[in-house]
Amino acid sequence: MPTYAYAVRSPSAEFRRGELEAAGLPAALMQLTADGGRVLRIEERRAALLAPKPRITEHELALLFRHLGSMVESGVSLGEGIDVLRRDSPNQHLHHVLDEVARALAKGRPLSEALERFPLTFSSAHLALVRAGERSGQLPALLSDIADHLEQTGKITRRLTTALIYPAVVGSLLTVIAVVFVTFVLPQFIGVYADLGIDRMLPWITRAVLRLSGLVLPVLLVLGVIAGIVAIMWAVMSRSRTGAAVLDALRLRLPFLGQVFHHMGIARFATTLGLLLKYRVPALDALYLAGEASGSPTLARGARHTAAVLSRGHSLAASFDQSGAFPKSLTARVSAAQAGGTVPAALRSTGRFYSGYAEHLAALFGAVIEPFFIIILGLGVGLIMGGVFTPLLRAVSELMNPMGY
Repeated sequence: MPTYAYAVRSPSAEFRRGELEAAGLPAALMQLTADGGRVLRIEERRAALLAPKPRITEHELALLFRHLGSMVESGVSLGEGIDVLRRDSPNQHLHHVLDEVARALAKGRPLSEALERFPLTFSSAHLALVRAGERSGQLPALLSDIADHLEQTGKITRRLTTALIYPAVVGSLLTVIAVVFVTFVLPQFIGVYADLGIDRMLPWITRAVLRLSGLVLPVLLVLGVIAGIVAIMWAVMSRSRTGAAVLDALRLRLPFLGQVFHHMGIARFATTLGLLLKYRVPALDALYLAGEASGSPTLARGARHTAAVLSRGHSLAASFDQSGAFPKSLTARVSAAQAGGTVPAALRSTGRFYSGYAEHLAALFGAVIEPFFIIILGLGVGLIMGGVFTPLLRAVSELMNPMGY
């Protein structure tokens, strides 16, 4: 039987996490809600250690929610809208998901229940929002709000990915150049040096290249082994709550990038919380779901602590302040908005601010890292070319001017 990881809030407002085995998702939900508890998150555990997660990008999800919202607003039924999107989708996994959702809708099930079957595709926060939209009759507007949120966070992710692709490409290019040089080019030139009788009086730059060439393959082998071990350790640690928290703490301490990840997490948390509160999701549930949606175990832990303080009768701003996990600007904005009843709008505004700041930092990182790697590539190629051709140029010069004048 499949194993499901879950998070539940009991009728006494206590949060509980764990795993259980059940014949399927409906059976697992029935077990978890038997005592009146509310399921906040549930997902099936994959058996394989490095099993790939079905890939649906934030951009594709944003398009899905936006198109579905616009079609429902135009009077198209949910089933027809899903069927249209299914036929147009080039992503095979998304095509399968939409096919199953369409079948569930054809049986008379609500959209939220149809989406619950795919917890790896649709987050718990999105499912809670869809349920709230169904209850309030504001589903089209809600779907558009979810699309806005996904586009906002996806923009930061794409910016950061673009900034990281450049050093990866340059590093790969340097590696290929080094391997080709050591394996094919350098042995040929060593033979030429021996034929010319200059292999015993090589300039320092050539001697340096020869020494470095002997280290290239062993270093690459060691780095490859280390990279494999790190990847396996990362996969293992990320599947446990403690390991994920350790990895998140290390990620947030990275120079420069740590700030980008931190502001991305704050943006996701604040925007998600604002949406959940806007559509009347209970505050305790909203805090937990927004913490999970932040993508940061550190912020998720802070959100749980905030919910615990809030359940004791404190205000939301005071609860944020006592948790110590969120910036003072978030607390100040929430405190100012509480008097006017505009907390959801203030949270979404805060999310946009941190999203813009994270995007600015990601763009700045890309602007700094690109010239740095251009310089590294230039120095590497210059060292190799200088080491290879300097002895030949010296030999040609001596042949053309044997008397030294």
